Amino acid sequence: VMAGENSYYYIDRYIKPAMPDNGYVRAYVSESDVLSDYVHIRFICYGGAVVVFAVLTVTMLYALKRFKRSIKTMEKSVAEIGISKQLDKHMEESGHYKEINSLIKANNRMLDRMNEIFDQQEQFSSDVAHELKTPIAVIKAQSQYALNNMELSDEEKKSYEVILKQSQKMQNLITALLTLSRLESGDKVDMQEPIDLTEIVSAVCEAQQYKSTDCRIEFRITNNGNAETCGNINLVTIAVTNLISNAVKFSHDDSEIEIETGEKDRFVFVKVKDYGIGMTEDEMQKVFTRLFKSDSSRNSNGYGLGMPIALKIAKKHGGTIEVESKSGKGSCFILYLSKNK
Repeated sequence: VMAGENSYYYIDRYIKPAMPDNGYVRAYVSESDVLSDYVHIRFICYGGAVVVFAVLTVTMLYALKRFKRSIKTMEKSVAEIGISKQLDKHMEESGHYKEINSLIKANNRMLDRMNEIFDQQEQFSSDVAHELKTPIAVIKAQSQYALNNMELSDEEKKSYEVILKQSQKMQNLITALLTLSRLESGDKVDMQEPIDLTEIVSAVCEAQQYKSTDCRIEFRITNNGNAETCGNINLVTIAVTNLISNAVKFSHDDSEIEIETGEKDRFVFVKVKDYGIGMTEDEMQKVFTRLFKSDSSRNSNGYGLGMPIALKIAKKHGGTIEVESKSGKGSCFILYLSKNK
């Protein structure tokens, strides 16, 4: 209704018949008050909606950030385990998301199982090597005795020579397996022996030339500074021998092998560079994998254990091995040992 220039809304409520003349009550409210309250209520509703939306957005972003952080932590842990190959290293639970924690627990159980299987495999290799060591030694000794002390026909002599040669190869394989097993089991060895890499390199090169009288490889040895440290001299000699014999094995006749010793940062090193058949990118990625033999070395006398053993020895001495190679051009291996004097 209109009252002057003002508009009003009204509502009637009839009085119960008990009242005289059955009157009613009429309530008025001005249109301006209604509109003012409506605007105020609308402002409160819209403002509340904005606040609720903002709170929900912040909460979701925070939850998403924590979720992404948990995923990143998982990804980092998996990458570290993959790089270090330490299957006994577990992923830590995030504590925020039950589903992610369930996934982490399942992954840790899988790692435990894989680690157990690999331990059993390594133990089996070690046990087999130990069991074969004695009979192979007997076969070798008996073959040598027969060749040195018995009158044999040419055919018999040839047979014994084959037996002796193959038993020596088996003995070398067993020695490599036992060395690898000892390194992987973490057996304690004396790591405080003085080591001079220059002397070791000279001795190994001399042994290589003596071992192969028809060796047509020239060793060029360069000493660029101090190459002395402490460690286990027997293990380091094995590592250097593996690197140099590997270079000899894959070098062409009448070629040379460059060997350099020295120090770099906190390491001493041996660098062995050959100009042989080299490796492809794929072969370089697998060269330190146990029992791996490249296609170009299938007919060689190696067992695919030399490089894995050398790498484990390097890591035991706080170092590593770097490799560069190009197919048809040759390879370069650098053995680093920590200067832990």
